[in-house]
Amino acid sequence: MPCCIRMLVSALVLPLCLTGCPSGPPSTGVGQVVARIDGRDLTVHQLNQLLNSRHVASTGAAIRSQALNALIDQDLLAARAKADGLDRETMVQAAVQAAVNRALAQAQADRIRSRVESPSANDVDTYYDAHPELFRDRRVFGVDELALPGGRADPEGLLDRVSRARGIDELAAWLRSKGISAARQHGVLRPEDLSPENASTLQRAEVGGIVALTSASGSTQILRILSATPQPVSRADARTWIERRLLETRQREALNREVAMLRSSSNIELLGEFSQQAEFIKPTSNQERAERSVDRGVGALK
Repeated sequence: MPCCIRMLVSALVLPLCLTGCPSGPPSTGVGQVVARIDGRDLTVHQLNQLLNSRHVASTGAAIRSQALNALIDQDLLAARAKADGLDRETMVQAAVQAAVNRALAQAQADRIRSRVESPSANDVDTYYDAHPELFRDRRVFGVDELALPGGRADPEGLLDRVSRARGIDELAAWLRSKGISAARQHGVLRPEDLSPENASTLQRAEVGGIVALTSASGSTQILRILSATPQPVSRADARTWIERRLLETRQREALNREVAMLRSSSNIELLGEFSQQAEFIKPTSNQERAERSVDRGVGALK
């Protein structure tokens, strides 16, 4: 398929297919119809889906009118594409099926998350007391940072070198001698910006000290602590954030359990270029997924 046609399908036809391709019978809910084109009904549900897919927060009349015009354009182009036989093209059929699968998977994930019980007041209090570094003893750190990208092994002796270093310049020079380019910057780090383990490590650091933190993605931060400013968060101020954090964690764990169950009960075979890479289909642990989804919202409470 020519590149221009693939771009057209991706940008215009697929969003419409998620909200209703012009291949089915006209809808019957007259109260929900916002436009009719050659007997094909465009509904308010399609309009809202288009707005949601574009992450439009405003629901003002002007925005909705613009979205309706876009929906009409999509319908006209999709109808012409079908008349020209594009719906029978292999690439288009694959793209449409992929879009349908994404919509179904998202709907199932949303259903699983909606069934998760909200945390209780006792759950919130327990979490607050268990994480003083995030709340009662929370500090915000000014740092001089060397950032090493992930996806590669750290040089041998890095941690020992960090423990003996007299300054960040010495470490930067040592890394250059190893042929490693590390981005250097001054910034501010909050405990909620980090994994729980790294937040605890940073909490124990002293001003003037140097620490190395490694993320779940494999990237490393070498930090010289320039300042540590107390910014505690009260139990009352933290309550909404903790409720959301606990609920999101439970929802993520519920989704992970469902996916793990589906994987274990399904016969998954890797073929072709992936036939020797069975480790790719191993379920990712909850801990690994949690560390990749760090919530950065506590700072907004201050």
